[in-house]
Amino acid sequence: MGKVNHYVGQRIQFFRKLKGFTQQQLAGAIGKSKATVSKYEKGEISIDVETLNDISQVLGISLAQLTNYTEPGTDLRRSHLGQGAFATADTIYLYQFDGSRMHMSESVLRILPGSEQNRAELYMDVDIGDDNYQNCASFYEGTVEYHSTVITFVLRNQCNDAEQLMIYLNTPMGREQETPGMLCGLNHQNLQPVAIRCIFSVHRMKLDDELRQQLTLSREELHNVRRLNRFTVPAALHETAEG
Repeated sequence: MGKVNHYVGQRIQFFRKLKGFTQQQLAGAIGKSKATVSKYEKGEISIDVETLNDISQVLGISLAQLTNYTEPGTDLRRSHLGQGAFATADTIYLYQFDGSRMHMSESVLRILPGSEQNRAELYMDVDIGDDNYQNCASFYEGTVEYHSTVITFVLRNQCNDAEQLMIYLNTPMGREQETPGMLCGLNHQNLQPVAIRCIFSVHRMKLDDELRQQLTLSREELHNVRRLNRFTVPAALHETAEG
């Protein structure tokens, strides 16, 4: 079948798993057989609009979230950024360090062209090095805006409407492929607001001691937090190192 059917099928499978439905449960809810749902997800048969609407209603998502296919190679609008690495990237990798678990994680930002503004998806905490982003801990959708000094994302958790993320990453002045930034949202353990230092890259990074050091606040930064009573992110990665 066509690539659009394949894309829609992948989206159905992704949201079904994200919402905790089995194929049998989804099939029963929309009045189809499990075999038919399996064929939908594999892109083996086309799905009529009424059935797509039924699926979106059952999964608690919009119809557009299943059908927002974009032809590969579609130009993405990048205001003010020229041809820098982050201006042209449709995939950005996000790295953070959780000190409570002593754990580094990799997440994936996908930028999709929209009619009025660029749409964005965040696959939070994916399996390291795995291109199957469906194996993520959480999924967010929203928008991205490009400015001369910063790129901003506003994203909402698709399983919890109360959780919204704000992401700010510094726009490199040259052709750099890595840049620091900040993620603001809710701590999943206690649902308290939190701001997290992150590193963003247009390529996958190795989760090693060097990356962990870049993700960890330095003594100088901790001193500035106490002195200024605010947390800021340096403009470049080399500024995060201890003096």
